Amino acid sequence: MNSTVSLVSAVVAVSGAVLTAVLGAVFEHRRRRGDREYERRGLASRYSDPLLRAAAALHARVGWFLAWLDGKETAAERDGDASILPLGERGEDYALFESLFRFANYLGCVEIMLQEVHFLDLGSRKRNKRLAELLAGVQVALSYDGDDLGPVFQLRGGEQRAIGETVIERPEAGEGRPRCLTYIAFRAKWDDEPGFRRWLQPVLEDIKRTIVEPAAVKGRLRRLDHALSDLIDFLDPKHVLLPFSHERVSS
Repeated sequence: MNSTVSLVSAVVAVSGAVLTAVLGAVFEHRRRRGDREYERRGLASRYSDPLLRAAAALHARVGWFLAWLDGKETAAERDGDASILPLGERGEDYALFESLFRFANYLGCVEIMLQEVHFLDLGSRKRNKRLAELLAGVQVALSYDGDDLGPVFQLRGGEQRAIGETVIERPEAGEGRPRCLTYIAFRAKWDDEPGFRRWLQPVLEDIKRTIVEPAAVKGRLRRLDHALSDLIDFLDPKHVLLPFSHERVSS
């Protein structure tokens, strides 16, 4: 009898130990999986949030240009001269350079993401593939050389990456992560560094040409407007982070 009780007790003890070990392994696996998911979400947010803001800022400016071009005569047609914008010298300077900044800032956010993580893991192959397609859509909108779009605002893939590289501010080792220049730093670098201006000057000239020759740029801007709108809708599908940045200017 005593031996039977001892045997049962031993079996119960062993079973309890095995169950404890199994449950411990299960909980540890879930904890690690949760940690990995938390880390993945944090990494995705670290790069997708700045990308969303930059895309929305550029989309808003492209939309402004399209609305202006659709609703106004060009300055040359109206005034008989080559004035860029009827805003005065200060307003004209801001419109030109702040628009240039938005273009460069978007390309900088994309370049940081490509250099830091190569691709952004959004939790599923389907979403990862879709993001890659949407980023490629914006790239193609700028690089496509079809006759229907013309050469204005045409930036080939290597040029886009080079512009993105120029606006990345790299911290000292161990002092943070790369980020895009602020507008103030952007203007200072424009004034001080000829090499910086070399990459961005053609885009600035295209911004000027947009107002003087709207027919030469409308097609590309419309295509860019649609591509950015699709990207924004994907990154913020419920319109929570940027509720006013999803409207397309044209169909």
